[in-house]
Amino acid sequence: MNQLGLVAYVDELGRRVEQERMRQGLSHEEAAARAGVATYTYLKVERGRSASGQRVNPNLYVLLAIAGAFGIDLRDLLPPAPSATTR
Repeated sequence: MNQLGLVAYVDELGRRVEQERMRQGLSHEEAAARAGVATYTYLKVERGRSASGQRVNPNLYVLLAIAGAFGIDLRDLLPPAPSATTR
């Protein structure tokens, strides 16, 4: 996956995380607490970047924790795999 494909993927992942949080009526702080991660860490995933604007690449532990906090399978948060043209 090229850099542009990764940026789009992480942005879509963040949108999906935000949509699920809002669907469940949770604040950022509540979602982070349920996941057992720092609010700042949670926000980086949802926004796709840090407060300084640097892109993030969330690790598997954090993604699994967030999915678990929402009571859903991680696959329900992940966007479809990019096509071969973005590799």
